Amino acid sequence: RLACGSPTVDIALLREHAEYGTDGGERNAVVEMLWRVLEGLDNDDRGRFLAFAWGRRRIPPQMEEQLTITVDESLGDMHLPRSHTCFFAVDLPCYSSEEILRDKLLYAIRHCSAIDSDSAAVGALYDAAEDGEGSDPDVVEGPGEDEPVVVIPFAEACGAATSAAEEGEGDEQMRVDGRDVEGGHTPWLR
Repeated sequence: RLACGSPTVDIALLREHAEYGTDGGERNAVVEMLWRVLEGLDNDDRGRFLAFAWGRRRIPPQMEEQLTITVDESLGDMHLPRSHTCFFAVDLPCYSSEEILRDKLLYAIRHCSAIDSDSAAVGALYDAAEDGEGSDPDVVEGPGEDEPVVVIPFAEACGAATSAAEEGEGDEQMRVDGRDVEGGHTPWLR
């Protein structure tokens, strides 16, 4: 505990060490929803939130860092939250309800954990290409005959999708786990 911090994620302590890059600060409606959602999560999902936002699952014993929470008014219910682990920051779309925020946050923290495995996933694709099983290390066979799926490592996925959306290219269909997903944000595949 002295070296790694407590395995219990203390939301009150995390809240004390939060700063806000959004109008209304901690009184912003989306920020208030976030805190209610985090308080309602079990400790495993709280740890996943920390890993999503910071790359670690525990709050250190001598907490000095500040969690920066920003609400992006230009994004809505169809978008996932984004994180910047190097800066301990989370960007939230302007969600219309606590239920939507909870669903999107849980999806992101449970499925966007590739910060620990980006290199392994890309390495496996390169190994397959070298073995003659594939010709392009970033393209794998899609679910249909003419549907190649491009794998985007998580570190690039949200930023690339956001850039595409900002450039007007985010209206295209995207596939995640074999399902079509509208809009410009996806954690894995495009």
